Amino acid sequence: RSFQISAIFPHLSVLDNVRVALQRPGGLSVQFWRSLAALDRLTPRAEELLRSVGLDDARNRLAGDLSYGRKRVLE
Repeated sequence: RSFQISAIFPHLSVLDNVRVALQRPGGLSVQFWRSLAALDRLTPRAEELLRSVGLDDARNRLAGDLSYGRKRVLE
């Protein structure tokens, strides 16, 4: 059984959701107040991941606006 609860930040863009997720594996804590320059360094990898799962066309959309299936892909 599956419940429709998404583990995303609905008010952030799809790209920003991935950049936030990328902060943790690099040993960075999730800090929403990090400088834009620090987050920008994560953008190339985030875009690569979005292409690999077919979400590159939605990179600038709010994650909360995605269909349920695409939210699951983003997770």
